[in-house]
Amino acid sequence: HCHILPGLDDGARNWEETIAMAHRAVADGIRRVIATPHQSEQYPANTAARILSRTSETQERLEQAGIPLSILPGADVRITDSTIARVTRSELLTLGNLGKHILLELPSDVVHSLDRLIYELELLGVRSILSHPERNLVLQDDLRPVEQLVNQGCLLQVTAGSFLGTFGRTARKSAFRLLRAGLVHIVASDAHNDGDRPFAMAAAYQVVAAAVGHEEADRSFRERPALVAQGEQ
Repeated sequence: HCHILPGLDDGARNWEETIAMAHRAVADGIRRVIATPHQSEQYPANTAARILSRTSETQERLEQAGIPLSILPGADVRITDSTIARVTRSELLTLGNLGKHILLELPSDVVHSLDRLIYELELLGVRSILSHPERNLVLQDDLRPVEQLVNQGCLLQVTAGSFLGTFGRTARKSAFRLLRAGLVHIVASDAHNDGDRPFAMAAAYQVVAAAVGHEEADRSFRERPALVAQGEQ
């Protein structure tokens, strides 16, 4: 989960920033990323076709520059009333464009009723991954809604920077509450640039491993993300 594709959203603004982010990712120990530009009402031009094309072009440029980073297509999908219809019409990208997992983004201060959405996506063979629940102002105060979502089959993805305090004390506290409750399935970068929103995965890994052990850290940083990238359960 990163915003490395240039000129599509609030992530990399140009090819220079994309290349800088790619160098930083490799230095951080990352070998494969899923590019997830926003697909939302704020970025209506981000069609599936446009994201797929930009992903291919980015991969070509990284290979020409000799940067050993593999980029897969995806999207950071803002939840709306039309999400199911748009998935059915293949307008919204799943992770890796494999039709198995979709990254869903809640507004920061709202919790939609997700039960029906997750159920209908499951009927389509698509499993939901909820991005950065620790940064949602409603979920920060109450774990019960996310526990119910997990029981329904939804996966939770926490941002690496949240464990480092990047998004403030409350988000950090919420991230650790989710972690210690066994509710963090994936830790992802949500990198937007090479400055104040970098990958920071190596630093976050050390913090998480210190809290819950290297075995669980490996699951959330390496094993489960790899399964998602391969379209496996």
